[in-house]
Amino acid sequence: MNTTKQNLYSRQIGTFGKDVMNKITNLKVQIIGDNHISLELAKCLSLMGIGELNIKTNSKLSYTSDPT
Repeated sequence: MNTTKQNLYSRQIGTFGKDVMNKITNLKVQIIGDNHISLELAKCLSLMGIGELNIKTNSKLSYTSDPT
């Protein structure tokens, strides 16, 4: 893990330790479906710093920055 990532994830490293954080950054996760729980899980995993995240769904996902 490089210095930039160590600074970014310093609190997680302090909680989990370097060995676990190295495993998390190499983790590959696939989520099947696009309900509210799976999308919240995808958000949390991406903020955690996992290596790769794939979402498999039959519907079209979109992003909007307007909360209304």
